[in-house]
Amino acid sequence: MNRREFQFSEGGSNKFWSIELKEQSFIVHYGRAGTHGQSQEKTFSAAEAARKEHDKPAAEKTKKAST
Repeated sequence: MNRREFQFSEGGSNKFWSIELKEQSFIVHYGRAGTHGQSQEKTFSAAEAARKEHDKPAAEKTKKAST
């Protein structure tokens, strides 16, 4: 399993976002810090496709954090 977690706190915003890769799927968990938040699971026909799609939003979050 591969899990990445991010937190954003600025002004009145205090959010979390995480993504966890599992074989042929990944789960995105997000919401306001201190709450249970929401989860979405996306499933693919192949592990390679799941990893490719998993890496896109994680890279986007990393890019936003560095700007």
